[in-house]
Order: sequence, then C-alpha cells, then structure tokens
Amino acid sequence: MPPQAGHPHLTSPAPHQNSPLARSSRHAHPSHRSLKVSARAEVHIPAGRATFTTPLTANLRFAVAIETARPADFPGATPADQLAAFRTAILAIPKPSRPADAPTTAVYTTRRGDRLRLTRSQDIATYPVTVNDAPVEYALFPRIENPWIYQPAGSKTLVLRSPDRRETLDLANWTRTTVIGPTDVTAPVFTKVPANFTVTPTHPQPVVTYNASALDAIDGPVSVTFYPPSGSVFTPGTTTVVTATAADSSLNTTTATFTVTVLPYPTPPAPAAPWTVQNIGAQPLTAGTARHDVANRVMLVTGTGGTSGTGASGDIWSGTSEGFTFVSRPWSGDGVFTARVWSFSATDTGAKAGLMFRETSATGAKNSVIYLTPGGSAIFQNKTSTSGGVTTSTTTGRVLHEWIRLVRAGNTFTGFYSDDGVTWAQQGAAVTHNLTGTALAVGLAVAPRTGGQTASAIFDHLTLHAPLDTWRLANFGTDQNTGPAADLADPDFDSAPNLLEYALGTLPTDPASVSLPSPQVSGLSPQPLFLQLTFLRARSDLTYTVEATSDLAAPSPWPAIATNPGTVGQSVTVTDTVDLPAANPPRRFLRLRVVAP
Repeated sequence: MPPQAGHPHLTSPAPHQNSPLARSSRHAHPSHRSLKVSARAEVHIPAGRATFTTPLTANLRFAVAIETARPADFPGATPADQLAAFRTAILAIPKPSRPADAPTTAVYTTRRGDRLRLTRSQDIATYPVTVNDAPVEYALFPRIENPWIYQPAGSKTLVLRSPDRRETLDLANWTRTTVIGPTDVTAPVFTKVPANFTVTPTHPQPVVTYNASALDAIDGPVSVTFYPPSGSVFTPGTTTVVTATAADSSLNTTTATFTVTVLPYPTPPAPAAPWTVQNIGAQPLTAGTARHDVANRVMLVTGTGGTSGTGASGDIWSGTSEGFTFVSRPWSGDGVFTARVWSFSATDTGAKAGLMFRETSATGAKNSVIYLTPGGSAIFQNKTSTSGGVTTSTTTGRVLHEWIRLVRAGNTFTGFYSDDGVTWAQQGAAVTHNLTGTALAVGLAVAPRTGGQTASAIFDHLTLHAPLDTWRLANFGTDQNTGPAADLADPDFDSAPNLLEYALGTLPTDPASVSLPSPQVSGLSPQPLFLQLTFLRARSDLTYTVEATSDLAAPSPWPAIATNPGTVGQSVTVTDTVDLPAANPPRRFLRLRVVAP
C-alpha cells in the first residue's frame, strides 16, 4: 500500500507472495468493514522485521494496537486456527509524562509480516470491550483529564469484538486480543542520595542510618531500599559500600552507591569510683571485667563465675549457689534503674545479664534482679531472705536489644521490660524486702551459669535515677544537674530555685504553682509568742531542716530547731523554741534548708 499523506510509513522490501499480508493485499474481502476509529494510520511490516515504531501524540488517553486480518486471508483454516492468528501486541511508551506537543513512540514487535493499524482516540473506541476478561461499559473508560500524563500505568488486556457479524464469516463472534498501554519502561530518578560520609562511633557496635528519595514519572515518589539496610550495625574501623535501589511498580530500577566509613571505637576505661567490679560467690580462676563509657552511658561486662573443676556454679540462684560478676555502686533511697541489653554472648542459653539491687556483696545476700537470657527470656527474680530460696516470674520470646528496668520504692522492688524503652510491661508482681544495713548496692550482674565459662554483655542507655533525676527528666527533658535544670536555677523566675520546687512539690516552670513556706505567730500577748513556719514535706529523699536565729548578721550556720519534721507527703508546722518578747534582740528569723543526697 503506498504511503498516504499524514501517515507514517516504513520503507521496506515487498512482502513475500505467500505471506498472509501479501494474500490480504491481493484478495480484499468485499464484506470486510474496518472498525471505525479516529486518526488511524496503516503501515506494512515486512516479514522478518523485529519492530516497528511510529510517533503518537502525547495528548491522548492511551493508544490501542489492532492487528488487521480477515478469515479470507487464511482459506481452509479452522476457526481455532483463525483466532490463533491474532496475537498479543504490546505498546511500550518509554516516557509516559511529557508535554502535549512532544511525540512519543509506540513499539510493536512481530515475528512475521503483518498489517498493523494504530488507533488513537481521546475516548475509547466505540466497540464492545472486556478488560482482563471482565465486561466493561464504555463509560468506565474516563475521558482524558490531564493531557500531559499517560494513564493508567501498566498494561491491560482487551478483547475486541466486531459489531458486524458479516465480517466474521464462518465464526459467530470474531474475537481478538491485544494489550493497551502505556507500559512504563522508564526507571525512577534519584532526587536525593547520601554523599560518602564518616561516622565517629559512640558505641562499640554502632548503628548507622541513612535515607534517599527517588521520583518516577508514572508512580511519583517511590521507596528506596539499601544494602546493607539503613539501621544496620557497622564495624568500627571499616569502610562499607552501600547500594541504594529505587524501584517503581513496573519493576524498573535505578541504583546508586555511597560509602560509610566508621572510625575506630576507643576502648573505654575500667569503671571509676564509686563503681566497683567484683565476683560474687564461687570465685573463678579469672575475675570478671568491665569497661565504662561514661559519656555515652555504655558498660561492657565480661562475667565469670565458679570453676568447672570444682563443679561450682556460675549462676545467680538460691541459697549460696552464686557465682557471677557484679559491677555496682552504693545506693540509698528510692530509684529507677534502666539499661538496654544491646548484646549478650554466652555458651549456656540460661546465662544471665541484668540489673540487680543487693543488700551486701556476701554470698547468699538478699537481692532483686531483672535479667535476660540468651534463650529469649525476661525474668524477675527475688531472694527475700539471706541464703534463702528465690521466686521468679518469666516472660519468653524476648529478643536482643531488649530494655530492662528495676524500680525501688522504699523496700519494694518491681521489674519491667520493654521493646523500645518507651512502653514498659511489668514482669510479675512487686516484691517487698526487709533490707537492713548501709552497704546497699545497685548495678549490673552477668552470670555465665556454667562454672568456668564466660558471658559477655554490652549494656547501653544505662541510667541510675534517683527521684530527683527522674523529676528533672520529666520537667526539663534531661537528668543532668546543669543549665535550666540545675538545682539552684530558677527558670520560671518565681524566687524558688529548682531544688526548693522539688522539695515543696511545685512545678519549676509554672510560677503560679509555687507555694513557699509561710510564717505565722502563735499565742496571744501577754502570753509567750512563738514564730512558726509551715510547709509541705513532699519528698522522702531530701533532708529538711528548719533553722532559726535572732541576728541576720550572725555567721552561718544558723542553729537547727527541727530536722525532717512531720510526715512525708503532709503539711508540716515547726514552732520556734524562743519566746519572741524574750529574745535579745526581740526578733526571730526562721528558714527552711533542703539538702539532696
């Protein structure tokens, strides 16, 4: 067929005389009626050609590829053979998002000579259609709304049926299948990729995170994956090549690489005072060790206990069956003790690594401990009598990087565990001890369980919070005695420093909440008159002292007239011991002094 004005044409050798295309051109069937379509173009594809390309205007909803042929082209063929002649055609539109005046290219691949009709329309062609074997109404194919973007992405299968049965000849219904586009063959483009970077580790097993972004012409923003994944543990002193991969819904991918260099992690020193490292119970051949990174709140503990030759235990258990490494410091009063068990390596799946509060360092001493095992258990264990039995409460299915917490309120202890350090689950019931003495200690316990072996644990996020530390953290977001959170700071300018606000149970950031100690005079003249001071004794961990003087010029300290008066949590009134009229000079001054441990 000669080229027509305005229609694309591919110059090529003439088709073979015996090809269906050649027969079609010599024997046009008189009853054949072409499907009515808009802006159509016919071209000849000679046998042996792999592809044919033709420009398509970019402001169309999508394009439909139709192979044109008739039963008369295949004399003697069965209906099944005739239907088999209509193969699937694929339109691949490489760049589905472009201005309306920029042409794109549809590619149709064939294995033999054939006639291809490309049909383009802003509406779907007006013939019965099914999509993926499901009948649809024409109205389900929306008109184009944005002429600059081809939609939908991906491909669909159409079954086209001729509206004129005379065209089907000996077939009741002439059916053929094709694939409409667009098919996205363009990979996403990275809009953000990390440059090579260096990390100074603050942990012996540092976690490194990174992110990237990519944009796809069809899908818009797409997700990016990494290898190694973001959040992986990197080895200090190494350089690693990270590969970022962006993929769209059509599985087109783009990759980019960058390097992560992790500097060496300095070996921390041994724990300094008031911390001590000691082996409790059966003494091993080799003592346990610890390293303390104070700035980053990391403690590395290698626990030992007992000797295999004597059959001694390397455990934390009942009676005097103990043999473990205890890294501890003295403690008095209430507290919240928290750590994350980042890693734990031991041969015995019943080995233990956790937080312990202990009455003394003697074998068999009373203690409470919350610990994890390599076997995945979180266990709250208590020994409430010296060299006595233990009670345990266990939750299984815990994993590494689990958080643990031990809380002391008076002599009552409670154990907790958490996956994230935010949401906590209580492990068993709280337990009350009858603790005595002043050598109480809190710290980290690591037991290999089997004598003569070792167990190594890395604890991080280590915090030992007294109630005042917890109060600072709640009000200032830090447990450090510095800046606006310092004991003598007054961030709300109400003339009450933070330590006094804590002592009186008021808010350090709300001046309206302050309730300062109030003075008054008791008695009526001529009876003795005494100055009084009333205040709320809100805390049990502070020392409250009421002091009095008759002369502000007198050197400090003032004489104390009461220490820790009244009951914690209640209002207290302290009365001076000197009659005002009898004072020399006849005046008195009272003040409240609070001291933190």
